[in-house]
Amino acid sequence: MTHADSLHGTALTREALDDLDAEVRLRDELQILTNILGALSEVPGLGVEAGLRCHAASPGIWGLSLMSSRTLGDAMSVGMSLAALSFCLCRLSVSADTNDGTGRLVLDPTALPVGIRRFAVERDSTGIQTLQRDLLMNRDAQLRVAYTMARPPEDQVQKYVDVFGVEPEFDAPQNCLIASLESLNAPLPQANQYARSMAEKQAVELLRQRSARAGVAGLLRDLMLASPSPVLSLDEAARQLAVSPRTLRRHLAQEGVSLRMLQEEVREALAEELLLTDGRPVAEIAERLGYSQVSSFTQAFRRWKGVGPQEYRRRAHPR
Repeated sequence: MTHADSLHGTALTREALDDLDAEVRLRDELQILTNILGALSEVPGLGVEAGLRCHAASPGIWGLSLMSSRTLGDAMSVGMSLAALSFCLCRLSVSADTNDGTGRLVLDPTALPVGIRRFAVERDSTGIQTLQRDLLMNRDAQLRVAYTMARPPEDQVQKYVDVFGVEPEFDAPQNCLIASLESLNAPLPQANQYARSMAEKQAVELLRQRSARAGVAGLLRDLMLASPSPVLSLDEAARQLAVSPRTLRRHLAQEGVSLRMLQEEVREALAEELLLTDGRPVAEIAERLGYSQVSSFTQAFRRWKGVGPQEYRRRAHPR
């Protein structure tokens, strides 16, 4: 692909990407991935190839926070708290099963456009495995992986085996990485509490600097777009931006917006995109947007577009 083709639909240039201080907004990254996957649809395993390039040093200060952590579990804790600085596109959550002594890192891609979900799951899972090996400085470190996708052809399965050392579980109920709880106590060879503390403070400061440059409203829009539901409480939004709720409310007031206004703006944009490109039933779209009743979604959509969601979809895709 040419640079122009891969960057089509964004304001980015190839030269801009050579700038180590350049920042790529979530919507631009999604557009670039859509361009690439559309042009290279016949090439399998692109997410795996991308994930193998996600090394600990790649995400800058976020990676340093992880590398200097005391244990693998400690690294996971700080990594989750500062996930907005990571390479992951999927929404991450952690659960533990005390019955079999395992922990699961769940990768949820449902907030992403349908066409890039598989890529995101492949890249994030492979990238986290690559990251774990970097942190432990052990190329043999393994994670079990489960995917909701059906088992692909044998040659593609081998790609996953090469990364994880074992064949993934396919047709699983959720996409997740599985590790023993005991393994989370593994000490990291580059542990340094002073470096960890400094890196974590710098990471929080980086989030605050982004707020100052891009505006809190812009950061909140990206958070809402990346969340399973655009409905975020003030406390949750403040936590993800590493500020207090009072500070967040003050910044939004200074920018002349409110959390409710942003929520409605993102809901409208997502509703339009899902109706035109996703194909899922209106009831599922309403649930994705955080509406408890389809009728509430329909009323809101009529207010935005002047017609109901079914009619809007029908007009956009006439038979």
